[in-house]
Formats: sequence, structure tokens, C-alpha cells
Amino acid sequence: MRQTSIRAFCEALYCAYTPLDAFTVSAIGEIRFSARATNVGAQSVHSVEFIGVRELSRNRARPSQLGEGDALELSVIEIEREAAGWRVWFNPWYIEEIEFHCARILLDGFEVTGTGRWLQDDLPVA
Repeated sequence: MRQTSIRAFCEALYCAYTPLDAFTVSAIGEIRFSARATNVGAQSVHSVEFIGVRELSRNRARPSQLGEGDALELSVIEIEREAAGWRVWFNPWYIEEIEFHCARILLDGFEVTGTGRWLQDDLPVA
């Protein structure tokens, strides 16, 4: 299978938009969504899959003004390699913390691989 790095995953999704209900775990333990990113005026859509999801928690930091039809902006992203897979953390504009663990991560069909941790909290460095 084709592979991508932890850093490339976070950089690709930084400030991308996804539906409000994107972080819904399916009956088979997966989260799947599309994320729309803009980079230097060019738009791209990424397919994101988290497989073997467990321990999903969502902590709202403050009341949200978001409503039906609005999108989450993935403004802070962190993933960390663990012995049994990954720890994933999103903080869309400090509205809410979304954290979970999963067995595998795919971005556009590429498997995320590597060790360590990456936090994307600013524009990627060219």
C-alpha cells in the first residue's frame, strides 16, 4: 500500500473544512469524511479514513454558534504513534476538542506511517 508521513497528513488537512458531523463513528468502528482544503488559491478535496476507532471524546470548550450546513475548520491537528495504533486530536478553532484512538489512518488512499508525534498549529513551512 502507498504511504504518507505523519507530518504530510497534518499539513494536508490543516485548515481544511469538513462537515459538522464528520467525526461520527460508524457501526464498524470507522470515521470517514472528505475535507476541502485551499492552498495558494487552489482547492483540493481529501478523503480521510480512521479505522478501528475507539475512545472517541468530544469536549466543547465554549458554546458553538455553528448550525446545520456549517463546517468545522480543522485548525489544530495532532497525531501520535502508539503501540496499538494512533492517538488523534483535533481542536477546530478552539470550539471543541475531539480526541480518539484508532488502528489505522488513510489519507487519499495512502496509509499514514511513522513514529513519534506531529502537531500542526500553523501554516506548513515550505
